[in-house]
Amino acid sequence: MSLIINEIFYSLQGEGGRTGEASVFIRLSKCNLACSFCDTDFKSGKSMALDEIYAEISSYPCRWIIWTGGEPTLQLNEEIVAFFKDKGYRQAIETNGTRRVPSGIDYITCSP
Repeated sequence: MSLIINEIFYSLQGEGGRTGEASVFIRLSKCNLACSFCDTDFKSGKSMALDEIYAEISSYPCRWIIWTGGEPTLQLNEEIVAFFKDKGYRQAIETNGTRRVPSGIDYITCSP
């Protein structure tokens, strides 16, 4: 199983109830809205297997994954969430709210 990744980066969460928490952001490609103000190039990306993603993020000193995009629910499913939960990660999603969020997500942020 693989995902089309726009970028992966480590940072502190900059907004919301978890502001200041160390996190790894996994920005997924694809979006069902394509808002004019969005800063994500959601049309391009690199296909990465789950093991490749884990190998990249495991070096970061945090246990939170932030799934963002684009619209993460176009690619994210329960199997993927469970894979990273089994590796010890808590997971948040930043979604536009137009699709169902996979079960197992620990924190949901909904904004266009």
